[in-house]
Amino acid sequence: MNSQPASSPLLALAAELAPRHGYNATPLPCIRILRSETILEDVTVLYRPGAVFVLQGSKQGFLNGEVYRYDADHYLAVSVPVPFRMASQASPAQPLLAIYFDFDLHLAAEIVTMLEGQLGHEEREKARSLVSSRMNCPGFTGE
Repeated sequence: MNSQPASSPLLALAAELAPRHGYNATPLPCIRILRSETILEDVTVLYRPGAVFVLQGSKQGFLNGEVYRYDADHYLAVSVPVPFRMASQASPAQPLLAIYFDFDLHLAAEIVTMLEGQLGHEEREKARSLVSSRMNCPGFTGE
């Protein structure tokens, strides 16, 4: 299921803000937009801590035998710089368009410190360098 229709205003805006291949800077220093029109297979990447939201196309990350899917229905969160292998699907007719948000590690550390005492022992999960999760936005129409 693709939760982001091809005609969405967000997709159109991302395409406009990312006219060239590769990472395109935005006026906000912590946000970049990726445009790719080719299929990539088994490429080594190193993402900075942040989150990746794919608006069109799809990517898969591979680390320690696990597959991390990130597409219009799944986002990828990276907590620490970690090298992993990546593959992506795209074409000139349907380029891969993704928004990359870099995390402010100092702010994240402050938030963790504030929340540390609030989580019960049973609520804590093992820390992971990569997480791919399904987006859950009830009622979101992409407009």
